[in-house]
Amino acid sequence: MRTLIALAAALCIGIASSRASAAADLVKVTVGTTGSQSDAPLDIAIEKGYFRDEGLEVVLNTFDSASNMVSLVGTGQLDIAAGNVSPGLFNAVERGIDLKIVASKSSEPKGYGYSSLLVRKALWDSGKVRSIKDLRGLKVGEPSLRSNLVEYALEKGGLTLRDVQEVQLSFGDQLVGISSGSLDAAMLAEPWVTRALATGGVVRLIQGDVIAPNHMMTSIIYGGPFMKSKPDAARKFMVAYIKGVRYYSDVLDNGRIAGSKADDVIAILMKYTGIKDPSIYRSITPNGVDPNARVNIESLKRDLQFYKDFALVKTDVTVEQAVDLSYVNDALKTLGPYRPQR
Repeated sequence: MRTLIALAAALCIGIASSRASAAADLVKVTVGTTGSQSDAPLDIAIEKGYFRDEGLEVVLNTFDSASNMVSLVGTGQLDIAAGNVSPGLFNAVERGIDLKIVASKSSEPKGYGYSSLLVRKALWDSGKVRSIKDLRGLKVGEPSLRSNLVEYALEKGGLTLRDVQEVQLSFGDQLVGISSGSLDAAMLAEPWVTRALATGGVVRLIQGDVIAPNHMMTSIIYGGPFMKSKPDAARKFMVAYIKGVRYYSDVLDNGRIAGSKADDVIAILMKYTGIKDPSIYRSITPNGVDPNARVNIESLKRDLQFYKDFALVKTDVTVEQAVDLSYVNDALKTLGPYRPQR
């Protein structure tokens, strides 16, 4: 009996040792995110073991905004940033800091208008605001000053950001502001859009897929130190990431999260975000994503021109200087074409 116990104990120790050794062999990759629903491909790739299959241990670090990640990625304190492309990135590239936009993360194709410009219902009911052009002089909330998406929306009504009163607030604070009357309009993203509409106190003026069809909202950004010190990890990360992108793509159906994999994806989102009600995920308009994670160059060019028009970028830096398509191209050679599995 003692011999059997000893053998069992030795076996358990051997298994534990093997697991510890396997974990020690994984290459650690740190990724900055905003903890939003658009992080779904990353969350899926972690939960499904896609990164681990590539020999990677991916650690997510949450930030208030993608702009706060840029300097950390450029200096190697963070390997990857997953968020919107800010003026700071282009300015950093111009200064010689090695940063590259390597893949797309979220977009707004037709039917997947993840963001919306909302107006207070009281203004709508009174007739004061019935279209975008009526926002002139009013207080408009935005997640960051000089928001490109707000500018693109205002252009639909013949206005620019210079014609409104900009108010920088987080999505949550914008919801409070438009509900209390301290804001007249707000640019929100899901699930805040659904939450705001549920209050009955707002009216949707325009949705993101109409504001800027196929606009690439967020991207995957590699830092130079990561690309140089961990070149194999950089390539393997992209393979695993695109697997996560494709799994997420499989649940997108007519502007909703649906299909046989929906419950699985919603469970993962509930684990990684602050939203723990599955019904919310079934009612929101999710962001779209290119199943091949290709960078939308034209979308980036429009954004960069906007930054230059508002003097947020004051140099001749180009989109091409900030983009590296090789990682996606190499990963697609490994993975082959996307075949939906709904």
